[in-house]
Amino acid sequence: ALGRALEIRRRQGRADTVMASTLLDFADLARMKGEVPRADSLAREGLAMVRRATGGRHLAVAAAMSRLQSIQLRAGELGKAESTGRAANAMLRELGLERHPQNIPILNDLAIGLANQEKFAEAIAVGRRAVSLDSAVLGTAHPNLAAHLENLAYVYDRAGFGDSAKVLVQQVL
Repeated sequence: ALGRALEIRRRQGRADTVMASTLLDFADLARMKGEVPRADSLAREGLAMVRRATGGRHLAVAAAMSRLQSIQLRAGELGKAESTGRAANAMLRELGLERHPQNIPILNDLAIGLANQEKFAEAIAVGRRAVSLDSAVLGTAHPNLAAHLENLAYVYDRAGFGDSAKVLVQQVL
């Protein structure tokens, strides 16, 4: 059904951010079904389409890169996820949007990927930036803050700082 729906959308001939968003949604669905190569391919196609539609340096491009980064991270492609996340973060900085909410999942996934590569010092610094940005931009009552604190606790735990991780988990509870 996914393939048929995608083919119908492609035949409509759309090459804009709406079609790109559809491709990225289908990439997420393929990832959830465990179809990692297909998810990666769809995400790359969607990202390329967003780049063409926006001129290349745009918040929508960084958002598409974030979705690709997430797929790469969950596929265990840690080096690719790191590279994609760094590029998306750099683009937001260049656009003056480093404090934009879209940067939070980019930083969060980057921290997890760095921790999984045993780059602990940087993973902790990036994870703390994600939590700090989350609480500053979205507020301390935002529901995503708890998830990002849990992810930071994971980073601390992977780095061998289990006591710090326990303190963060207690903050979440």
